[in-house]
Amino acid sequence: MLITIFLFVIFFRKYIEKNKTIIDIGTGGGFPGIPLKLLNENLNVSLVDSVNKKIMVLNDIINKINNGYLVYDNNLK
Repeated sequence: MLITIFLFVIFFRKYIEKNKTIIDIGTGGGFPGIPLKLLNENLNVSLVDSVNKKIMVLNDIINKINNGYLVYDNNLK
């Protein structure tokens, strides 16, 4: 499954315009939002998940890579 997600990111990143914003709703572990941002520095990425534990882990990961993500703890039901 993880390989499939990375292949998806690699394939579709060329169709995402630079300096645009994407919102990864229900991001879970940060896929595909984090890999998309790593491959395209000019992309603005917002990660949204309703599970606070996942948000805490994502914030920790993002603080370590320090790459300009926004993470939201939000239940979009």
